[in-house]
Amino acid sequence: MTKLKFVEDFRDQYKKKKEIWIFGAGPNLDRLSDDFFDDKISIGINWTFIAFPKCSHFITTHTEPPKYLLEKQPTLLKKCILGLPLATGSRHLEPDALGKYKMDPIYFYWQWIQGKSGVFQEYLGSTIKQIMAKKPCKYICFRTNIHYAIQIAIVFGAKRIILVGCDAEESDGKTHAQDRDLSSFYKKRQKIPSRMKWEKGTKLLANGFKPHGIKIFKYSPEEQKYAEVI
Repeated sequence: MTKLKFVEDFRDQYKKKKEIWIFGAGPNLDRLSDDFFDDKISIGINWTFIAFPKCSHFITTHTEPPKYLLEKQPTLLKKCILGLPLATGSRHLEPDALGKYKMDPIYFYWQWIQGKSGVFQEYLGSTIKQIMAKKPCKYICFRTNIHYAIQIAIVFGAKRIILVGCDAEESDGKTHAQDRDLSSFYKKRQKIPSRMKWEKGTKLLANGFKPHGIKIFKYSPEEQKYAEVI
């Protein structure tokens, strides 16, 4: 029987490229050109395939995006990196639910953190060690799939990771891009405590991987500048 594909099966596939972009749904996506990611290795978060369907990969641990793609654009499931278990609240989605497309995505396992800072930091050191030792592991996040994307980008071979649309900023009271057809998928404004956890988790990952020669940057489309996450 053919096995599911996992992140570790693609270790170092972008080693020669060294750079991977990760983009969330933040307002500064509206400042990017439609073809911005066409010549870049990139990982989009959750519903961002709506805005940039030509990017390299999309990552989610939620049930809704793969269900949407299964119905509307099943060919894009080949670009998906899906966290197991796929869960939204008490609702779960098994790979078998994707039917004939279940072999198309890349999968990974995630560690249950529950948004707790102490638990995240408890697993952080050992997770970094396993990734750098090229061993399989359960990946960790602190309230955002951005953190899974960072770790998986490193497994894929990235030495330089650039974040855009991941800084939890607001524009006109909205925490997502307004001109990319994302409004119907991001109806709720992200709460400040959750956004603070995003920032904290990103900094912890940046500082943890930096001794291994890996740097994480934020990109500002408005200023066209990069700032290292420290």
